Amino acid sequence: LRVGQTAEQPFTACDLEALPVNHPLPSASDLRTFTAELVRLSSDGRRRLEVTTEPTVAYASAGVYMVQVVGPNVIGPYQLTIALDGEPIASSVSVQVLCPFGLVELADGASCGCEAGTHVESSSEELTGAETCVPCQVGTYAPRGWRACQPCGNPGDDGEANEGMHCP
Repeated sequence: LRVGQTAEQPFTACDLEALPVNHPLPSASDLRTFTAELVRLSSDGRRRLEVTTEPTVAYASAGVYMVQVVGPNVIGPYQLTIALDGEPIASSVSVQVLCPFGLVELADGASCGCEAGTHVESSSEELTGAETCVPCQVGTYAPRGWRACQPCGNPGDDGEANEGMHCP
C-alpha cells in the first residue's frame, strides 16, 4: 500500500467449508456491523502507536466483504484489524505503507520526499500520492526531502550561507 493509494482487502465472514463459525452474520434482523481499523505500529512492528484510519467495510456477495483502505501519510508498518461490533473476528493483517512512486523514504523513516536536486511539484502541504519530483532550476538546489529549491550560496532563513547548496 502506498501513501494516498486506495486498496481493497476482501474477507469472508462465513466459513466456505461448512464448518461451524463462532458468530452469525449480520442481517436485516441482526443490526451488528463490521468495522475495520488501520493502526500504525512502532518501527519494529511490536507496539501499537495510533489508530490512523477507519477503513470502510462493504458487503460484496455470498458472505464476502471488502475493506477499502487509503494509505496514510506516514510510511511504515501498520496492522489492519476487522471487528464485528467491536470484537475482532480474526487475526490482523500486516500492512506496509510505502512512499508514492517517484518519491523516496527520508531519514526520519516515516516521511517521503524527492532526491537531492529536485523538489515536489505540488501545492498541497500533505502528500496525496500524486506528486512528482521535478529538477530545480539552474542556479538553485534542494537537499534530499526539501519541498522547494533555494538559490545557491545565498543566506538561508537563519542568515547563514547555504554552503551545502552545491549547484550542478
